[in-house]
Amino acid sequence: MKTHTKINAGIKAAVLAVLAFLFTAQAVFAADLPVYKDSPRDIVIQMFTAGGYAPEIVEKTRVPDFTLYGDGRVIYSRSTDPTNYKLYEAKLTPERMNALINLFEQEGFFDMNDNYLNVNVKDLPSAYVTLNLREKNRTIKIYGLIIATQQRLIPRGLINITRRLGEFTADGEKEFEPEKISIFVQELPKDQYSKEMKKVKWKVKGVELAKLAPEGASLLARYKETVLSGDERKHALDLLRGKTLFDNQVGFHQTVFENARRYFKVAYRPHLPYEQQ
Repeated sequence: MKTHTKINAGIKAAVLAVLAFLFTAQAVFAADLPVYKDSPRDIVIQMFTAGGYAPEIVEKTRVPDFTLYGDGRVIYSRSTDPTNYKLYEAKLTPERMNALINLFEQEGFFDMNDNYLNVNVKDLPSAYVTLNLREKNRTIKIYGLIIATQQRLIPRGLINITRRLGEFTADGEKEFEPEKISIFVQELPKDQYSKEMKKVKWKVKGVELAKLAPEGASLLARYKETVLSGDERKHALDLLRGKTLFDNQVGFHQTVFENARRYFKVAYRPHLPYEQQ
């Protein structure tokens, strides 16, 4: 009987030891995990502006102001003047990522309202700020962010967060090179062309604008979307960048592209990584 008691006690002690080890290992593993999902496909932080009274083509060519992925890749826009933008990318260390997440936590992001709609001016765009963590996530909508900030109609903490994202810079940043772009094409009626417009010869091998535009020139703002990749993407991007939307709103209105003795309005939108099309 004593022998069986000793054996049972020994088994019990061994089981408890194994359970204690597993519990400790699990706790250590959990402690080593970042608070965010660390896949390159996972979006941890994003700020995106959309809506308001804007032409359809402006909406079609919008890109997020700031996107941070789980692997530390960050893509963000910076304005060179009120209507011109460039997209940059960089790779953040886990420490820099945690510092951004801590900013959200310290400013009380999860204690704020879901919507801030206090601006009384109509037809303004809204900013959407998102934080995705393993255990919780949140998106806050701010209508008329610029005016809401100027008039202090949103919490100071939210102003600090949006300013940090909107003015973001990083060591080693470089201009973002998308793997794909969408181009939007519309043929311009000949009587709408004026000599004051800047005319650019379309020289992208294998890409004929006449085949990418809706049939027939029209006064209506109808644009057909086509996705380009590979060499076609590269050559089209070299021609379009800095001349038209998405990155030059004034240039879009002042520039036409000539192809086969016909004139076209062309805009483009760079695709972010892993974007579904």
